[in-house]
Amino acid sequence: MADSAALGLHVAGYSSATGRELGRLTPGSVAFLLCDIQERFRDVIDRMPQVIVSAKTMVQGAEIFDVPLLVSEQYPKALGHTVSELNITRGKVFEKTKFSMCTNEFLAHLESLGRKAVVIFGVETLPGELRSLGVGGGRSSRVCSVGVCRGLGGQLAAMASLPFDPGGGVAAGDDAGAMAIDAPAGWNVAVPKSRGISVCATCLCEVSAGSVRVRTGGRGARVHHVGCVASRLGDVSFMTGWSDLPSSAREAARTASETALGNGAGGIAAALQALPETEVEGPLLSTGQPLTAEGGKLLNLSFWDSIPWSALHDPVRTGRSVPPWLHRAVAELRGAAAIALKEAASASTTEHEWKALLFLDRLLFAVPARHRAGRRGQSGETLSQTLSRRLRSAWAGEWHVLWQESAAAISTPGTAESRAAREEVSADIREIEATMAEEDVRCALRRVDGPLAFASTQDALRELPGLFPAAFPAAEKALPAPDGRQPAALDVQAFLEEADKAFRRAPRRRAPGPGGGRNEHWHFMPDYTPQWEPLQECWLNLSLGRVPPNVLAAVAGARVLAGDNGGKVRPFALGHTLRRLLARSVARVFAGRVGEAVRPFNYALGMPSGAEAMHKSVLCDLARRPAANLDSFDVTHAHNEVERAGLIEAVRESVPDLGPWVEPWLRTEAVHVCHLPGASPVQLRKNRGGDQGDPLINLLFPLAFHRVCLATQEAAARRDSEAHVYAYQDDMQLVATCDARPAAKAAFQAACSELGLRPNESKEELYMGPAADSMADVDCTVVSRPRVLRHGGEQEIPATRDDSAPPGSLLADTAPELAKLLANRTTFLQRLMSLHSAGLSAQLTLGLLRYRTAGDFTFLARACGIPVAAAQKLDSEVLQFVEQLVGGPGWDTFARRRVFHPLKDGGLGIASVELVAAAAHSASWCGVAEEVVNRLGLPSVAVLRAEVPWAEACLAVAEALAANVSGDPLEPATAQTRANALSQKALTQARVKNEVAEAFRQLEGDPPAAAQLHSSVAIRLRLGLAVPCAQGVCQHVKAGGQVCGAVLDTRGLHAMTCQAGGWSIRRHDAACKCVAACAELQGCSAEREVMLPLAAPTRPLARMDVVVHSRTSSGQASNLDIAVVSPLTAEMIRGGGAARNPGAAARAAAAHKRVLYPNIPVVPFVIETFGRWGEDARAWALGLAPPPLLGRAEAMAGFYQDVSAAVQKANADAILAAAVRSWAGAAPSVLQVVAGAG
Repeated sequence: MADSAALGLHVAGYSSATGRELGRLTPGSVAFLLCDIQERFRDVIDRMPQVIVSAKTMVQGAEIFDVPLLVSEQYPKALGHTVSELNITRGKVFEKTKFSMCTNEFLAHLESLGRKAVVIFGVETLPGELRSLGVGGGRSSRVCSVGVCRGLGGQLAAMASLPFDPGGGVAAGDDAGAMAIDAPAGWNVAVPKSRGISVCATCLCEVSAGSVRVRTGGRGARVHHVGCVASRLGDVSFMTGWSDLPSSAREAARTASETALGNGAGGIAAALQALPETEVEGPLLSTGQPLTAEGGKLLNLSFWDSIPWSALHDPVRTGRSVPPWLHRAVAELRGAAAIALKEAASASTTEHEWKALLFLDRLLFAVPARHRAGRRGQSGETLSQTLSRRLRSAWAGEWHVLWQESAAAISTPGTAESRAAREEVSADIREIEATMAEEDVRCALRRVDGPLAFASTQDALRELPGLFPAAFPAAEKALPAPDGRQPAALDVQAFLEEADKAFRRAPRRRAPGPGGGRNEHWHFMPDYTPQWEPLQECWLNLSLGRVPPNVLAAVAGARVLAGDNGGKVRPFALGHTLRRLLARSVARVFAGRVGEAVRPFNYALGMPSGAEAMHKSVLCDLARRPAANLDSFDVTHAHNEVERAGLIEAVRESVPDLGPWVEPWLRTEAVHVCHLPGASPVQLRKNRGGDQGDPLINLLFPLAFHRVCLATQEAAARRDSEAHVYAYQDDMQLVATCDARPAAKAAFQAACSELGLRPNESKEELYMGPAADSMADVDCTVVSRPRVLRHGGEQEIPATRDDSAPPGSLLADTAPELAKLLANRTTFLQRLMSLHSAGLSAQLTLGLLRYRTAGDFTFLARACGIPVAAAQKLDSEVLQFVEQLVGGPGWDTFARRRVFHPLKDGGLGIASVELVAAAAHSASWCGVAEEVVNRLGLPSVAVLRAEVPWAEACLAVAEALAANVSGDPLEPATAQTRANALSQKALTQARVKNEVAEAFRQLEGDPPAAAQLHSSVAIRLRLGLAVPCAQGVCQHVKAGGQVCGAVLDTRGLHAMTCQAGGWSIRRHDAACKCVAACAELQGCSAEREVMLPLAAPTRPLARMDVVVHSRTSSGQASNLDIAVVSPLTAEMIRGGGAARNPGAAARAAAAHKRVLYPNIPVVPFVIETFGRWGEDARAWALGLAPPPLLGRAEAMAGFYQDVSAAVQKANADAILAAAVRSWAGAAPSVLQVVAGAG
């Protein structure tokens, strides 16, 4: 076998007698033990692909040297057998029923082999396994552990690289020569001097001031004790910062490392004596976690008898953050509660476990109110310490202690003092920065728009009870008796899959519901399979109502907020976190079937672009029938007041498989609670309808409302055979003649009454067609400009075309919809500029602008089209904002165009309404034309075009645009696949699709002043604007101390390419570091500056910038040669390649890189100075990203963001250093940079 240093095998040996390193191991005296590398561990073990690769090498070595191979498998019935990549046909397999795996059968077989040394590799290679093998037990046994095989609970030391010697043995210790392992890149050691207290991310114990600690580098840096990570450090003297430590600290670090590795007094052998043996019947819980109780059982559950379910509604403040190193500990506690639920013997004991599970968020994450001169941040607890302490208390059954602590976090409405306007703006900026750091753009935009307005206490007390009416008496409308229907097996499987997705993708930074639960507390749970599986059983039972009635009622309850809706009270119900996530999962399973059941009337479910299809169908129907009217009906509080008996009957009639999932909830009376300033909590009984926004009521209401639509349609059709009913949730329109209206309206009112709904005649509107008969008595408002989607959740839009509308649009330049859009955008831009003036960074300001302007006009553009003049006015508003934000001279047509170019093409990625609107309208028509034709009963699109002239005009525009996008004439508009393709190409042409994430993110560790300078320079460079401060001669200093002295250009070309001062090297190193860090985030191992003597025949000292070892089981290494090149070099400009072919500079550099290394496969990772990636770099990054669509998108976005930010920051550093020789001590202001004042 090859040298293990090349194979990445690091092992450590210990002698039971001396506690020192082992000597030579010969093949005749050693056995190999493969531990628990099983299928179910693939996705839960850290660096599992590397474990498999190293294990594969060890298995092959065992075959070559004829070393006996023993294989352990932990609970294979549930966890599967050894992974298929490992050939264990010649090995002896044992089922692991003890933590140490040392069953009698195993020990007898090992004894029969006569081997005195064992090399252990795999998962859970823990000290407990070594103890029973004789370490410290008096036997002259010797044990080695492959250090890269890190398991769930611990990792054994990696002290020496042991090369396998074909001549007779395995060298170790002194015989192996100087084989000490260097500390991994990124570790640094120091002695904290502050009074603050840290917590070790490994053992979760305190790292106090004055003690030696090590810290990881890059994003997500963590602090550790030296001894806790000794196996990953190797020789501690290689760590960054070692030379700066005082001698006493160095001695303490060496002692801690050697003690942990077994070389100190007593060593590892002494520590192993205390480890217990554990008999198990099922999967072993992760060991080595100090927060988990022995046996994994919850204690003192009788405490929950004293806690009423109503306490779920206490307004407890909870934190959002759960440190990643505590995810497993939290998961194990919840898993224990789920297992206890499964083992509970009666309904009364089940309530104990359910309370423990549902109140855990409150107990663990409660945040008491802060007080001045408080301990936190000084000598008090950190977040990790607080959570660790609470986890230990939970395992100890100290529920009363946790309950008292959480009670201190109950907030009292209205007690907060009002803040000054400046304080409010500062708070807004802090919240926006926090939400953008977590990539929650939606929450950040809500903060820009301003806080939710709440109704006064007096108004809420007066109106809220009327908004939650009681159900009909049982004598009038009794609920149908349960039918005993069971859920279909396929539906159960689909639900579990959707629940997994719902928890993983749960939106963050939402307000907490009952119990203080937040989505941030749950999103990581599916990553821990042993704990997630029993929880899945709990979710299934809860969703199907197979829990005690008190549990179902408690989870169905909600926290109510009384919003102010133009002087009226609008309730917002915040349900329990679990209720929201599970309801969303059920809705996703059945949305398609419900959509089929409510067709052709309701467009709200199971139909892509349903609102657009409904709108265009109504438009075409009215245009075809000038004698018809449009009657818009309204229902008061439809979702909240619909009778549940009608919902159950509709489900049984149309989608019976949905019944088991919703009937238990519809039969449960819940209690909602509203906390108001200066008043006692208001209890609102909920036994009718559902809550606005609840996924289940959005699913169920169209089923019940289908009866109303059908009754109205049948009544109208008796007098008008071409009458049509259209609905979107509770928003219903009727297109029919005058004589059909009375019967249809009567049928509508009667059908609503059957469901307990109240028609709102004050909001009914009637539009009379141009050739309609006159009506003597009209009992509603008559309008000349009808609107649809007035109550269905989408933006209301006109149902007829404006007389002065240009071709391809329904709207005139002065349409109220356009005026409202412009006013909203102007208000947003003014608010955003005020936040920027108060301190919000330019990069975050641009990010918020990009996200808001990319979607605020989309629905209006798709549904109605936006006239060119109005689109240009909207774009002009954005351009003025950007010019004011960036500032400085030099704005020309080229710079203004680049504002609307995508980030990947060097622009700012802001959507242009002028470019997008026509494409969006065209794509909408192509997507819904088939549905419109079918709904109106027309034979083809050609007939529609002949009967509706303005539809002909819109489809002609779509045809022309499609030909412009694809080069081909538009195929029949009824083809859905063609519609999808056109939509995608239209978005590409319109520069909306941002393939690169935010490139101006403030890097961690940047001082605010430097970050502002970097972003100002980077933005001007991307827009092709001059950097006025880059004048005079270059101040970069050469190696000999001389100044470069070349004449600077205000475009920064010389400064970015100047070889003096080492700025180009810094940029290259920054890119290398960032690429390596991103690879490690994806589970790969990355090495930098790796010598490859055989890569190039003429360069024996050739080095590769980064070598990445894949996380796949094949272990394929990628050799990355990284380069940052400029597309504006004389060669590129002279040849014209960069101008004619974007990316030409990257392609040329990549071709050159391949020539340099003829003997090895190389990935030329080339980045252009303005952020464009080469094709090879992009393809490699895509291969590195995880396979699931969501994970791939997030990984690629983070990859692009980090690398682009690092390169552009280095560009800015080079330009500023060239302009100002020493600007770090007194950095120029942003104004000086853009105005040229030095």
